[in-house]
Amino acid sequence: MKSTYLRASLLLAMFAGLSVQIFAQDPRPVPIEYLRPMKNSVSIGVRAVGGAKVKFSGNLGGGLRQLSQLTTDGQSFGTGFFGGNGDLPVVLPESVVLGGYSYPLDQISVFDNGSILRDSSGAASPRPADPADPNVADTQMRNDGSGSWYRGKVSNPSDPHYGMLQYDIYTLDSSGNTIPDAHTGQPVKTTKYYLPYDANYSRNWSINSREHQYNAADNQVTYGRYWTESAGNEIELEDGSNPGVEFKFERIVQRFKRFEWGLAATAGISEFNAKTRRGITVNLRGYEYTYNLSRPLPDDGSTGGPTYSADETEETTAAIGIKPNGYDEDTDKPENNYQAGGTAVDRTVDVNGYWQVKGVYYLYRVGPFIRIPITRQFSISASAGYMGAYVGSKFRYEETMTIPEVSAAYTTGDVVKNNQRYVSGYYGDLNIEWWLSTRTGFYVGAAYEKLGDYTQIHDERRVDVKMDGGAGFRFGIITRF
Repeated sequence: MKSTYLRASLLLAMFAGLSVQIFAQDPRPVPIEYLRPMKNSVSIGVRAVGGAKVKFSGNLGGGLRQLSQLTTDGQSFGTGFFGGNGDLPVVLPESVVLGGYSYPLDQISVFDNGSILRDSSGAASPRPADPADPNVADTQMRNDGSGSWYRGKVSNPSDPHYGMLQYDIYTLDSSGNTIPDAHTGQPVKTTKYYLPYDANYSRNWSINSREHQYNAADNQVTYGRYWTESAGNEIELEDGSNPGVEFKFERIVQRFKRFEWGLAATAGISEFNAKTRRGITVNLRGYEYTYNLSRPLPDDGSTGGPTYSADETEETTAAIGIKPNGYDEDTDKPENNYQAGGTAVDRTVDVNGYWQVKGVYYLYRVGPFIRIPITRQFSISASAGYMGAYVGSKFRYEETMTIPEVSAAYTTGDVVKNNQRYVSGYYGDLNIEWWLSTRTGFYVGAAYEKLGDYTQIHDERRVDVKMDGGAGFRFGIITRF
């Protein structure tokens, strides 16, 4: 009996000793609730919280105009014989340089879809000087080195070229004398016919589109100056969460049996990018001017003058009146900037646009937190408080309009304006923490952030940015010290 008792006692002692050794070597971490807390912790992680809701409005597509550019003394201006482009005030120079020649302002009309340069004596080669010029004799010869112009007379009414001036170009020898024809003995010459000078008409003019500007039935052409007005378009976009980074510091204030609480401060960076490319409808405004032609345009597809026959012996130009129909000589002066004789344009047109607001914001958050252990390795933490952000954003737009009457597109180019604002709000987050040791762990969770709104305005175009962000997620690593 005693021996049995002794053996049982020995086995029990051996089992107890082994059990103590096994538990002493248990590699599992001590539960968080039994650790003496380390007061501080830092975490670094990735956030996908933020984004923005934006609304583009204001003068979208408005103010597009094709300023006719003439150069005088290195300065550019949008103007013409009958005043400014649209409703723009203009500063009228004394003269305009065009094609290397200086012309008084009242000799030039410039439109979005063509131009008219008033004739002047000898201004357009090969046209001779004004036939009415008393300094030029009817029989005067002018040697140009290869031939000579002979001043001709207006053709007889029975002549098919009646109403045109006849010019004989003589072939000269090296001494400047005419060369006789071997058969007739008459000087060798070529006869050409040109329109006579008329102060009320111009031979030097052009339009962009024969199809849209030429009215064959009435023998008229139409010029115009155009610009756009916004039709009150609004474009709303929403940019979702974008990746960012954050750095968080926590300090435990007090620890209880089943939870701990403290204060947290976070710094981070996020971005947003809302953009769209689409078409909108705007109002087309402007003035159109109708001009009479001296005769129908030739069937050669010409869109102006001067023009000539294939052998260049006859000028086929249809001269254009230098003043539009309805022009009042007494009141419609260039310096008054009147829309003389113009018909107001009022219709809609499409504008293709690109609008974008892109930004980055540097945020900080401060507030209390609470942490509750739930197992040996897992805990739950939550935090809420104040949030502020410095926002830097770029407002960009580009708008283009094309209308049939004008060959060149109306475009704003790529317009960019930067902006900096401070906005504030609040936040809340809830995280699950996985502790690998007493010092190191990982976290993953959800967050909600609400920031204030702000507005950017450029060229009367407006973008309203709502930095509410909404809900998102975050994850990263934590270390205690």
